[in-house]
Amino acid sequence: MSVRNITIPIAGRQYPLQVRPDDEEAIRRAGKLIEDMIANMEKNFAVRDKQDSLSMVCIELASKLENFEKRSKEDLNLIQQEIASISNSL
Repeated sequence: MSVRNITIPIAGRQYPLQVRPDDEEAIRRAGKLIEDMIANMEKNFAVRDKQDSLSMVCIELASKLENFEKRSKEDLNLIQQEIASISNSL
């Protein structure tokens, strides 16, 4: 397995990572997303420090992930029902 050494800046710190080449772009985009979300938090809310910003970003991302997983399960159930309906009509 080939890996690359990259550095991702988040909240004023540099984080060295070893990633597979096919994961690098997604990881860089994730780092940029986190940085953008931190900047938005600091611009629009009265946050005291980077720790508060990071905590708020974590809460927002975790909530989006939970909602995505819930919708994915609902979509899967709907697809399975449609497949069953089509199978029954055959």
